[in-house]
Amino acid sequence: MLDRIRAWVTSGSSDGAGLGSDASAMYLAAAGLLAEAAQEDGSVSEDEAKLIRSLLAERFSLSAPAAAALAERGEAAQANATGLFRFSRASVGTMDEGQREQLVEMMWDVIYADGVVHEYEANLMRRICGLLHVSDRASGEARKRAERRRAGSPG
Repeated sequence: MLDRIRAWVTSGSSDGAGLGSDASAMYLAAAGLLAEAAQEDGSVSEDEAKLIRSLLAERFSLSAPAAAALAERGEAAQANATGLFRFSRASVGTMDEGQREQLVEMMWDVIYADGVVHEYEANLMRRICGLLHVSDRASGEARKRAERRRAGSPG
């Protein structure tokens, strides 16, 4: 299954040919939401872009080139999206509660990558947590872990 997912990510196919729609939707939704978190403050730093690739590689066990391709596809999907619903619907439909909480933590990691939480980023997280059915408590805990990692503390 992982080989099929990696093939889909690197192929650039938008229809997920050869891959179940749930897995392709989950990967693209995660990449799109991470891209949204990165650009929410008006700019995407190189640190944020690197972190997104690293998070995707680690979370989905992808090679660096496959993670970069997925990140690129996520950016394109995010740029063409008219809102968060597409990504949140795909996430709720393909991820269990724990996976959605991990996605929220990944988004917090991206937001903290530049060292500042902009008011638009905090607003995005409030909205997306509601759409993903992630509790305020779980989001707060994820935020604290991301903040500790940013500060260099174990977390």
